[in-house]
Amino acid sequence: MSSKLNETEKKSAFFIHLFPNVGWFLFPHHLAALTMIPKGPHETEELLTISVHPDTLKEPDAEKKLDDMLKFYDMVNAQDVGAVERLMSGIACSPYKGGRLTFRFEEPIHRFQNMMIDYMTKKPTVPKGDL
Repeated sequence: MSSKLNETEKKSAFFIHLFPNVGWFLFPHHLAALTMIPKGPHETEELLTISVHPDTLKEPDAEKKLDDMLKFYDMVNAQDVGAVERLMSGIACSPYKGGRLTFRFEEPIHRFQNMMIDYMTKKPTVPKGDL
């Protein structure tokens, strides 16, 4: 497959999230679309769709490469789910009284939480950096 991507684009990935539950992960060799579907207060179903260029399927060992990629997504997702479940378990402990997020590491989480609060209270705001 011939590529029209420059050297920077060949090494780049873009992660786009559409509030509140859709994410697109664009890589040089595939696009992954993730939809998170809430099933209740303690359960969310995920639907992941991966799209590749048709020429990718003609490459040698294409099926193995795609299978390895899916296994990688599954492994990372299992790690993410485990981390979130442990976090939620800790937050549910009675001694936990809440606390400040570490801005350097958790700014996207803080931002998402504020978007959810705005959505639930019907008082949407736009962060200063987005104006």
